[in-house]
Amino acid sequence: MGEVVTVPVPVSRTGVNYIDGPDAPDSRPITDARYLLNCYPLGASVNVRGGLDCHCLVNSSMTIDGLFSLPLITGSEKLYASTRAPTNALVDVSTDTYADVTGSTVPTNRNFQSTVFGHRLYLCNGEDTVQVSTGSGNFSDSTFTGVDLTTLVNVSSFKERIYFIEKDTATFWYGDTQAIGFSALNSFDLSYFLKRGGYLLFAGSFTNQIATTSADLFMAVTSEGEVFFYQGSSPADASWGLVARYKIGKPLGCNAFVEVDNDTWILTDGGIIPVSFLFSGTSTVALNVVSRKINPLISQYALETPFSPLWWGKYWSQGKRVFVSIPTGPTSTLLAVCNIETGAWCTYQYTNDSALCMSVYDGAPYIGGIEGEVSLAETGHSDNGEAIAYDMKLPFSYYGAQKNYKVWRDIRPLIYTTAGTKLNLSVQTNYQDTPTADTVTTTPGAIDTPWGAAWGSDWSSGAKYYYDWYSLRGQGHSGAIRVSGAVKDAPLQFIGFDLRFEIGGPV
Repeated sequence: MGEVVTVPVPVSRTGVNYIDGPDAPDSRPITDARYLLNCYPLGASVNVRGGLDCHCLVNSSMTIDGLFSLPLITGSEKLYASTRAPTNALVDVSTDTYADVTGSTVPTNRNFQSTVFGHRLYLCNGEDTVQVSTGSGNFSDSTFTGVDLTTLVNVSSFKERIYFIEKDTATFWYGDTQAIGFSALNSFDLSYFLKRGGYLLFAGSFTNQIATTSADLFMAVTSEGEVFFYQGSSPADASWGLVARYKIGKPLGCNAFVEVDNDTWILTDGGIIPVSFLFSGTSTVALNVVSRKINPLISQYALETPFSPLWWGKYWSQGKRVFVSIPTGPTSTLLAVCNIETGAWCTYQYTNDSALCMSVYDGAPYIGGIEGEVSLAETGHSDNGEAIAYDMKLPFSYYGAQKNYKVWRDIRPLIYTTAGTKLNLSVQTNYQDTPTADTVTTTPGAIDTPWGAAWGSDWSSGAKYYYDWYSLRGQGHSGAIRVSGAVKDAPLQFIGFDLRFEIGGPV
């Protein structure tokens, strides 16, 4: 019979691990994956991710560069998109029928930063006049004065005031209390505080909960990785003053900031910094808190694209996951996805590299891409009718006998899926990514009714648990389980593997 070992799937605080790189000999725990593409570590299983369903097609030749949700005073929401080629526009995509809501200013730069303030959505990009929507009718030009509104590149709010950053400067501008326009903005210059040079990228509110009593602070972050915290209601307040400053890696773009519950994650060239941990340790400590195992992947692509609007993140609280966009080309992205409950990471690649932007709308994630579609994500089991390709590779292991040669015989995955699902199964040996894989197919079993009738029923669920042995090929001292394929219109969950091999003498 040979030896049989049980191999867990990468769940809990494991997921994918890029610390050693995808191709280096392993020092990973057996529970850490080398690859985890389109396979989400749910906690008790690894599931092929949810699919996409087209919500609104604007124009198949357009690109959706930005998605922005606006919660209304009525409790409902609006969803807007910024588009380019062949038409630069702002469009309402709240339903499956879009409406052009471009105001008097046609956007020349579709890469907006946004905030919601006073039941209004504010958009700015450093080239066009700040745009404002109340959720009704077209966007309009902001009516603030005191500064050229086309130079404002970032917008946020803090203690009942709106804040803007002036592009390529160390100056931010702020409004009067509860002012939504029709008044002059006031400036505050950080130039004389900067030690690394550069300019402001991001500003906004941050609640420090590390202190004895929580404090709502104003945070400002520069292009060179200096982070400043101020207390007080505004620079016009006598109590306004600098209370903390930190140095981190360089942020990767104007959008490289993710609001996660009461925290802010900053995407830097060294990985992800959760701001809350700057108050309890160094930036090096903070860098390893949430993203230690995914940071090498971020750093790798940061060398190729050190600054881009395609570095962005979005927190989907209902789904308990954080999406981090990693640009792999001018119009393509890879998403690193974190299970916020377990800390496990994986990667997503949507069909046609279609995730250029994301927004959470009516409690669900929506993405926009290069084919003019706004799609509901994490739904169903296909990408707008296309199969979802997946790839999971576990680490190499000697399975308790490092010196002994082994002949791999069989593998038994415990999976939940439908009959006819095809899997490419292999055990790769001795740290080699060999292409050989055997395609196996789940076979129909007895059809059971939900109430357990012995004769079965056509009404029963098409998905069930499978726990069958499949033959393998391969010989060597170490082995790594790899399973890949593509699924369409069927769930696929991996719960674990049994691996059988013949063990020889020391070699």
